[in-house]
Amino acid sequence: MIHYSCDRCNKSINAREEIRYVVRIEVQLAVGERENGELDDVSLEELEQMLGEFEDSVDEGLDEAASEKTFDLCSRCYSEYIDNPLAIETMGIGFSKN
Repeated sequence: MIHYSCDRCNKSINAREEIRYVVRIEVQLAVGERENGELDDVSLEELEQMLGEFEDSVDEGLDEAASEKTFDLCSRCYSEYIDNPLAIETMGIGFSKN
């Protein structure tokens, strides 16, 4: 039998009795896009230079260009993840009673 455990809280997940959630996160390199018409006034030499710079930056970032991770989550951790996938804590602003 395959053993599953929650990658967030390390709780053992019995796949026959409990729901197991699989979360797949994919990260891709975002290449800046130009608005339509921004290249209208660019010379051929400038385009070649831009293409060369783009190719250099892509070559440097190929290892970091795309990444995919897969995680198993129990029901409780799934609920918490779905409510706040980036684990961003909301900042509460407290005022003194002065």
